[in-house]
Amino acid sequence: MKRRRMWMTAAVAACFVASATAAQAVDLSAYARLIEAHVRPGVIGGIRLTMVDYRGIKTDPNYTKALQAFAAVTPEQLQTTKERLAFWINAYNLLAIKAVLDQYPVKSIKDGGSLLQSIWKKKVGAVAGKAYALDDIENGILRKDFKEPRIHFAIVCASLSCPDLRAEPYTADRLDPQLDDAARIFLANPTKGLVP
Repeated sequence: MKRRRMWMTAAVAACFVASATAAQAVDLSAYARLIEAHVRPGVIGGIRLTMVDYRGIKTDPNYTKALQAFAAVTPEQLQTTKERLAFWINAYNLLAIKAVLDQYPVKSIKDGGSLLQSIWKKKVGAVAGKAYALDDIENGILRKDFKEPRIHFAIVCASLSCPDLRAEPYTADRLDPQLDDAARIFLANPTKGLVP
């Protein structure tokens, strides 16, 4: 009886440890601090949007820490579909910021491309130990692997008419409400998207 109780206690403890490890698998703290500090509501040319303080991001130590954290992630850390989806949305958005900052100051993210290679096809940063272009993540991972239409309201293209960057990371435990909210915000904004 004592032996059985000991095994049950060990099994329960192992479940708690595994659960805590999975919850801490990807460190979003630097990315969270970065976007919470540098993303604010605003208006440009009559367009309601979240404004990104690129100059502030460029000098914020959390920018480098966030890039390092995303580069260091291993696929094994992303155990559930929601963890993987949230991670790749955040990775895309961080690399979109990086694409702007790699050429900052700039009028358009598209200026980072060339005649032979658009910015969307250019490898802009490392995620999970591999160099990625924004197109690699959007079309090669998000659209291909997840079949989640709401991603188009969550990933940002660093343009006025595109969906807004959230001032918080997407997380597995809140992913559905966050994606619903991103879609609602974009569709309810008459100054965004295809305006007649």
